[in-house]
Amino acid sequence: MTQGWWAWLKPLSPAVLCLFFSAVQPWGWRAGIVLVSLGILAMLIGVRRLYEREQARFRIREAETSLGLLERKRHDWMNHVQVIMGYLSMKQIDRIRPYLEQLVRQAQRERRLSQVKHPPLAVALVSLPHRFPEWDWEVEIGEGFQSIPSLEAERICRMVEEAAEEMGRIVPPEDRTTVRFRFDKREDGVIFSVHVSRARKVLAKGDWDRLKKRTESWQGKFQVSDGGFMAEIPLEGGKSPGNRLLSWGR
Repeated sequence: MTQGWWAWLKPLSPAVLCLFFSAVQPWGWRAGIVLVSLGILAMLIGVRRLYEREQARFRIREAETSLGLLERKRHDWMNHVQVIMGYLSMKQIDRIRPYLEQLVRQAQRERRLSQVKHPPLAVALVSLPHRFPEWDWEVEIGEGFQSIPSLEAERICRMVEEAAEEMGRIVPPEDRTTVRFRFDKREDGVIFSVHVSRARKVLAKGDWDRLKKRTESWQGKFQVSDGGFMAEIPLEGGKSPGNRLLSWGR
């Protein structure tokens, strides 16, 4: 903790010393003006150094995140290559074409997601399968969603992150389970639908309780259905108070 405070204080220490000595120096007001001026200059330089240091740390964190995602992507593609090589070795040529078509559809979905005009939301959607690999993710967007206004996109981005975070806390079953996010832009707002396969077996009561609390923090209505639930969230920028943003299906 002491080192943390000193790391912040060190770039500003010359400014602090100048201002301190300007208050206690015995040489008169002219010397005080000089010391205050030097203190202000040192303060500006110190703040700039702090900003540059934080920018450097941010770039390092971003690079580490990107490297992690690229590593996960490389790992996924190596798995795909091994599957195809396995089909070839077993002479199951007829299974290769459907598998490649599945990969093409996945690439097309990711391309559409990357075209969302709000970069943080686009990154959040594209990276879901790589940040939470314990689930099989299907993320789709409807026509017009790419051009969603920035304010609503930022709000949706936070909701996506929170929903994905809750899914990340759930212990995944032994069998692979698909989590499907879909976004559709409509005249009266945006529909965000989430479907969890075999939700009745996958999600326990505690999971529902956490999801309910998260939904209520978005000022939404929570309705339990058979093996799932629906949360109705009003859009801030919508034309109608009955706009629906988020729904969970079983």
